[in-house]
Amino acid sequence: KTSYKPWSVVLGSREHFCVHTSVSRHTGASQNARCKRARDENRCPFYTGFKRGGSNKVNTSLLDIEEIVTACKEKMICPYFKCREDAKEAELLLIPYDYLINPTSRESMGVSLKDAILVFDEGHNIEKSCEQAASFELRSADIGGAITE
Repeated sequence: KTSYKPWSVVLGSREHFCVHTSVSRHTGASQNARCKRARDENRCPFYTGFKRGGSNKVNTSLLDIEEIVTACKEKMICPYFKCREDAKEAELLLIPYDYLINPTSRESMGVSLKDAILVFDEGHNIEKSCEQAASFELRSADIGGAITE
């Protein structure tokens, strides 16, 4: 037991954090596009609450995803953007390792590995995540086009 309680933040996808009634029904690129549209058109009260500085009303440290979502929803704050903001100052980030391994995902979240200590839980799944991050799909039409050139 220790009295040390590091400032911690859980990062995840919109699929886990979105509380907007219509946007949260979607996944992947469709959800990202709908989120952007709702923000651009000021149709997301949770993002508006976040931008107005309401995020100071919620402390995400030491909370899990479900607790963060509940606390933010009660205060009309977007949990997705709140956690990304808090991550900038956090001492401890809890991140799915496929986000950490993929450089594009890591950069989009603003996570730096410089001077970081990494601990991988469930390490037996890392190989699959590395494989997916370094892979791409090559269709027969792509090969046919290359041959034609």
